Amino acid sequence: MTCPICRHGQMDDGFTTIVFEAGKSTIIIKRIPASVCDNCHESFVAEEISKNLMATVRREAQKGVEVEILHYAA
Repeated sequence: MTCPICRHGQMDDGFTTIVFEAGKSTIIIKRIPASVCDNCHESFVAEEISKNLMATVRREAQKGVEVEILHYAA
């Protein structure tokens, strides 16, 4: 599939890191499975993974963490 952002690269399976800010918390989640453009490096996460990420962010923010670095776990 051609990248919808740069329209030049091809999308490959890979991993990405996303930083979330929720209230006073900054939550960094690493090694998230994603489709990644081999040209511009833009990444896209599947809907089910996105739902899991948002649940994780809400849970961690409720703990009141200031900064949390996690590795994605399905």
